[in-house]
Amino acid sequence: MNTRLANALIHVFHPVLMNLYIGLFVILTNSLTGNYFLQTLYISLVFLLGYFVLPLFTVHLIKREVSISTVLFPSKKNKVLVYLIFTLYYYATFRMMVYIGMQPIVNLTLLMLLLIFIVQLILHLVFEINFHAFFIGACMGCLLGFGYKMNLNYLYVILILLFISAWIFSAQLILKKYNLLQIYIPFLTGIFGFILLFFFYIINICLNYLAMKFFVFTAC
Repeated sequence: MNTRLANALIHVFHPVLMNLYIGLFVILTNSLTGNYFLQTLYISLVFLLGYFVLPLFTVHLIKREVSISTVLFPSKKNKVLVYLIFTLYYYATFRMMVYIGMQPIVNLTLLMLLLIFIVQLILHLVFEINFHAFFIGACMGCLLGFGYKMNLNYLYVILILLFISAWIFSAQLILKKYNLLQIYIPFLTGIFGFILLFFFYIINICLNYLAMKFFVFTAC
């Protein structure tokens, strides 16, 4: 793998963009049924605005010197501000999707993505962490925890994330951005942290509520 490909992989699979990919995938796969194409298109546009366009535009308004590349790789001084802006828009988008009445699995996915970014933001106030590694680990932890609680099998999705993580971690090592410890400690922290998070009282309440809505929705 050359350095150009390594840079491209790290940009394409940045946590901000992976949030966008995951959210759009879940919305499209759970909405493209029957004759609801226009409704799905509208919801997808709302999600795209809330998860990427508006937060990026806000960052540019607040700090005009921040370009797309520095949003993906902000300096330590700007990183907290950038991620805080994105997190606030993620919360607003999540609330809007709940108001619209999206399927519970969509709301649950957006809730998990929101929680991951909140935890990343809090951790960054104390530590300088590898966001790529933590994000992928947290996603896998969410899938394992949710799969266990709901007795669902996400093996294929987890394998895809492992495949992506292998490429990203190799790219980071080639570019010498992080060493092995700086990659695998956040990765494992994300996995085990979010598995344990599913056993916390607040998360159990959210899951039970969304599960009830999900079964009512499927029964109808």
